[in-house]
Amino acid sequence: MNKSESIVKIAKAMAEFRKNVQQPKKDANNPFFKSKYTTLDAVVESIDTTASKHGLSFIQYPVNDEHGNTGIATIVLHESGEFLEFEPSFMKPEKNTPQAIGSVLTYLRRYTLSAVFGIASEEDDDGNHASGSYNKQPKKQPQDKGKVALVQQNAKDFSEVLKTSGQELSQQDVLNVYLGQYGLKNMSQASNEQLIGMSQSIKKKIDEYKNKQSEQTDLPEEKSEDKK
Repeated sequence: MNKSESIVKIAKAMAEFRKNVQQPKKDANNPFFKSKYTTLDAVVESIDTTASKHGLSFIQYPVNDEHGNTGIATIVLHESGEFLEFEPSFMKPEKNTPQAIGSVLTYLRRYTLSAVFGIASEEDDDGNHASGSYNKQPKKQPQDKGKVALVQQNAKDFSEVLKTSGQELSQQDVLNVYLGQYGLKNMSQASNEQLIGMSQSIKKKIDEYKNKQSEQTDLPEEKSEDKK
């Protein structure tokens, strides 16, 4: 954060502002998250009503970075000439269209002003529109049958390894153990990420048991001392 050489007056003014500012009402609804938030207009009005009484004002301007992100930079000014310049906040627009970029800028303006001036502008994150998830249900990735088959095969192999060590667990018993670790009742509920995790965990256990058995097999026989 950049700032003027002295911030004594602006710091005092910000403290007085925080004492007197009236929090705006949450006047907008987010239908996706079923929550309420304060619009940019209401945030700006709340700040302007109190900030001017303490010699405070602000400037915001859009910026971009090399990754294609859109951002907003914010500077808080005091009538004495002192200032606080905050690092830009960035977001990636859903699409490279004026509407998507405008949505990001609106959200970031409200978000940064609320953070800088201590405005409680939202109950939950309504930036989903700017980030591309507005009014969209998360898409569940189709279950990969190959990953399901691999987990089942690994469970079968583990069951066979366990039998050699005197432990009787069926393939389904092994599956139930690992499904339980994810709070799942059956394989159809598992995501591809969970299937990968289960497959790797079972394979690791198989290797551990095989290594243990190999070590026991390779142990030299103890020679008893000749009786004198």
